[in-house]
Amino acid sequence: MRQSMRFNGVVVYPRRTSHLEVITVGLWTSLVLSEQEKLAMSGVFQHRVSRTNVFAIIEKLVGTSVQAVLRVSTPQEARLTAAFLAQLFKKVTGSTAILRELPTPKVVRRALAS
Repeated sequence: MRQSMRFNGVVVYPRRTSHLEVITVGLWTSLVLSEQEKLAMSGVFQHRVSRTNVFAIIEKLVGTSVQAVLRVSTPQEARLTAAFLAQLFKKVTGSTAILRELPTPKVVRRALAS
């Protein structure tokens, strides 16, 4: 486990959601996650968040993207899921991720794709 108290990640979630909309909540980090960290994050997240359709950890040239596609009923539920993802990231890696609210689910998907 890495012992760092710097901000090494950004968790993004949409502000506007409609009832039972499928959205993406995600994390982008400049860290390269080990296989053990990936397994720990995916196992805990899928166990605790039962309504997850897809949970993917995608390695990119300059970092790692963690994406969870799930169905939410309120904007508060999206924020709680994002906060849980940030807490899980801190527990697994020892690094802190900040929460950022973006206007729509489409903007969240674009932010995680780049």
